[in-house]
Amino acid sequence: MRPSDPASPTVRETLRTAAKLSPGRMAAIVAVAVLAMTPAYLAGFASGAFQYAQKGWPFSAPDPGAQLRAWAKADARLAETWAERLKKGGYIVYLRHAQRDKWNDVTAFDMFELATKEERPEKASWKRAVCLTDRGVEESKLIGQAFRMLGIPVGQVVASPSCRARQTAEFAFGKVGLVEEAVLHPTARREPDHDVLAAQLRQMLMETRIPEGSNLVVSGHGGTLDMYGRRVVDSQDIANFQVEETGFVILERRGDKLHAAAKFGSIKDLFVNAFVLPAQQ
Repeated sequence: MRPSDPASPTVRETLRTAAKLSPGRMAAIVAVAVLAMTPAYLAGFASGAFQYAQKGWPFSAPDPGAQLRAWAKADARLAETWAERLKKGGYIVYLRHAQRDKWNDVTAFDMFELATKEERPEKASWKRAVCLTDRGVEESKLIGQAFRMLGIPVGQVVASPSCRARQTAEFAFGKVGLVEEAVLHPTARREPDHDVLAAQLRQMLMETRIPEGSNLVVSGHGGTLDMYGRRVVDSQDIANFQVEETGFVILERRGDKLHAAAKFGSIKDLFVNAFVLPAQQ
């Protein structure tokens, strides 16, 4: 039996003792207890009043916009820094294509397009599976406009054989210099082929000429660099390679190593944060 149980001997004895006290003695005991607790209550009240005078109510609530502003400043610094670096050239912009319709069997259609060497997939009955949507076309044009307005020079443009990757390059930069099968996302290829494809992709990224003062653009897919991992990229300053459609990873050659230096989740993350309107200059 627990001591706190009303039927326990300890509780019964306490109740008997309290019942024997006179009303005056009981009042005295209560008064002493209240006086003993008063300093603590007064101290707490004084502390609360001071905090209210300094911070208002509630006492410890942070500025709800402080973290958002901190993130915005960090995004702006990143965009400004990389816009200036890209202007000087020498980097690889590994771009994810613009918007496509989300078909569950897209990888099967990608394989079909590759296997049949369809020259005009945008005219095929299954074009919505592999090509850009109307919105994707406009997003691609915006990518090109953003690069031009930021003064980012583009040299060679390499694309995946997928319709949407080629269209993104064409609408953005007006050209596709090389179509490279290894740029196609691995989920559209047999797993036993992945090692060979990863080696081909790395070779292309390391050996394709980048003229001085320009950047190499690769129009590809999301997930390719994540899946191939260290078979392609040797080191990275970013947690992963995941970006949204129109997003890109910036790769840098460091001797015989390939380094992932930065990424932008979508074209807006670079353009909105780095472009300075004439009125603000």
